[in-house]
Amino acid sequence: MFKYLEVVFRHWVRFALLCLALPLIAGGAALYLFQGKDGSAQLWVDNPSYIGNIQTASGWNQYLTPAQNTVDSLDQLILTDTFYQRLGQALIDSGAVKSWSDANLVLGDVRGTLTAAASGSHLVTIKVECRDAAVCVQVLTTTIAVHRDWLIQTEKQQADVASKFYTSQLQVAKQNQQAAIAAFNAYVASHQYPPNVIRPPDPELDRLQSDVQQAQTQVDALQDKLQGIQFSNEAAAEIDQTALRVIDPPTTSGGRFTQATKKIAAIIAAGAAVPGIAYFVFLGWIDRTTRNPKEIESRIGVRVVSLIGDLAAKSS
Repeated sequence: MFKYLEVVFRHWVRFALLCLALPLIAGGAALYLFQGKDGSAQLWVDNPSYIGNIQTASGWNQYLTPAQNTVDSLDQLILTDTFYQRLGQALIDSGAVKSWSDANLVLGDVRGTLTAAASGSHLVTIKVECRDAAVCVQVLTTTIAVHRDWLIQTEKQQADVASKFYTSQLQVAKQNQQAAIAAFNAYVASHQYPPNVIRPPDPELDRLQSDVQQAQTQVDALQDKLQGIQFSNEAAAEIDQTALRVIDPPTTSGGRFTQATKKIAAIIAAGAAVPGIAYFVFLGWIDRTTRNPKEIESRIGVRVVSLIGDLAAKSS
């Protein structure tokens, strides 16, 4: 170890040029040449409104603002592999990248830089860092589209499940209604009175009539719920289009040292330092200078008896 330190101090000018100056120049040039782009877009989010009836979207927390709920959904959505598969395909389809290898390179940068933040109760800001402006715009556009599709799909799935449930409940309610009507008609047929005779109070008849009314009320209530669910399912796309609006479309700004730029500069600087380090390792490896008696003993296997001083110093 001390041998290599001695080599460094002996050739410190070379060391400074090869291992310090050259990597700094290469890294600085990389920062200048590979400056990235900042992309951003802003969304205005409202609670979905169903003809005057304002509700929270499926999966939203009723105690959070629409912007906070949207940020929470986006933060979870951009962690999924499905999102990045759709994003990669969108990049290829739009021509922003030419192949999946290029798309995977972009997705590697996006995974660490795509963020969403609530800038107010209804305003959401989405940001991303990319190497190319077209890529930034496409990433933001696809992110908004995927989130909107996810919101619509979630609403429709919830409506489908609720529709199946209330449809089965409505069938049971109609069967109960028919049974109540049949029981009422059978009782009336078996307890007929002349038209001019006032029917005396009959608790059983009153109970059967009440059962018919309750069954009809239940059928009406379930039909109203089912109609509302079917409307929500059919109008989910239009409602969510208005609930999630793009206020500021995706734009980019350049001339910034993004994380991808810094990563590239660090790799190039490290690569530029490798030849210098290898050169000094080679100098240390070929250096056979002995620096103390123990090195002589380890090399030739003979114990050192005494040391001879510097003859030139003694002669002077």
